[in-house]
Amino acid sequence: MTLLDGLVAHWKLDEESGDRLDSSGNGHTLTPDGDVTTGAGKLGLAVAQGSFTVPNTFDVPDGFTVGVWVKDAGISDYPGSTVAVYISGEGGDDVCSLSFGHSLRAHFDIAGADLSYPEVVSEALTADEWHLLVAWWEPGAGLYLQTDNAEPMLTAFTGENVTNDQEIPAGVIVDGTGQAVDSVSFWSRVLTSDERTRLWNNGDGLDYPFTLPVPKGGAGSSMLMTPARLPRMTGNRWTARHVGPRTRNSF
Repeated sequence: MTLLDGLVAHWKLDEESGDRLDSSGNGHTLTPDGDVTTGAGKLGLAVAQGSFTVPNTFDVPDGFTVGVWVKDAGISDYPGSTVAVYISGEGGDDVCSLSFGHSLRAHFDIAGADLSYPEVVSEALTADEWHLLVAWWEPGAGLYLQTDNAEPMLTAFTGENVTNDQEIPAGVIVDGTGQAVDSVSFWSRVLTSDERTRLWNNGDGLDYPFTLPVPKGGAGSSMLMTPARLPRMTGNRWTARHVGPRTRNSF
């Protein structure tokens, strides 16, 4: 299995203007709701301010993962400002939201079928740096949130999501000064620990199609040690020659 399996949508956000295309090939184009500011991103360009929605809809399954790179300079003069990836149902209620706001804390929540809003919140992250947020809902266990490939945080939740597999729209919002969002992904499954580590890629990130560079010498290069590569023995030793809490009405 690869990171392309179960990929519902991926937005690189590398376009300088207009629509932001869905690299997954599933046609979930992000359409700007107004003026949008573009800036330098983690993996190319990023959205520095503006909001987008997806005109068409997609299923929210039982068990999913959201991934996004975010940055907040911590200088927003509006306490409720936030970078957010959200999925909204009918009436504007959020089915799930992954946000990073004024408090420099990441928040992930879903709407429970019992009208509860369980959420998991990170510790405060470093201002003015890019951070990888990966959040997932695992039915029967709860909500998980991982920042920068650290140990995931868990809020137990054994209920059902409000959607019951409804088809609903999604969107991205950046509404604060000094904030940015880059490389947004949505999977219809829970990623494994190895897959999340691959996304982190030692802090360098990994954008669609999620393939690592080929090692020097090519994929077929031999790893056998030739005499020139052998370590040298000296004596009897070998020596060798690299967020403020979100409310239901935030949106």
